[in-house]
Amino acid sequence: MHRLLNRRVAAVLLLLEFAYRLLLLVAFTFAYSRLEAELDHNAVSVADRVLADLIDVAALVGVLGGALLLWPDKVRARTPRFLRVIWLAVLGLSQAVVAFWWVVMVTRESWGPDSVIGIIGATFCAYVAATCVADIASTRPQRLRRVRGVVEG
Repeated sequence: MHRLLNRRVAAVLLLLEFAYRLLLLVAFTFAYSRLEAELDHNAVSVADRVLADLIDVAALVGVLGGALLLWPDKVRARTPRFLRVIWLAVLGLSQAVVAFWWVVMVTRESWGPDSVIGIIGATFCAYVAATCVADIASTRPQRLRRVRGVVEG
């Protein structure tokens, strides 16, 4: 039950991160790009813009896929184990990097509202990363569990 609760909380946090990333993507796509070009007098090349958009979409798909792999038991049961382990490993590693980035941002800035957002973001990302690691560790093949039980018992 405790693992199920952890997975559900992590999935909800990932869905919140998905919404946050989508909001930022839409805001920067429609509002910031025109202002940036006007202020800096430089236009971003098409290749750079396409690459940035592909990275943003990959991050959104990764976060949404991780939420689906952690919460609904039907999706977990139908997903091949190797795919779930690889997806959650990449997601956990990326969440750990994002948590580290939030901590670095908080330590470099003066105290303010962004610091509170950074602390919350770092905590959420660290929680999701830990849940991914715990889920991967709990999905060892049954054969290894039996062998380990025979050796230990």
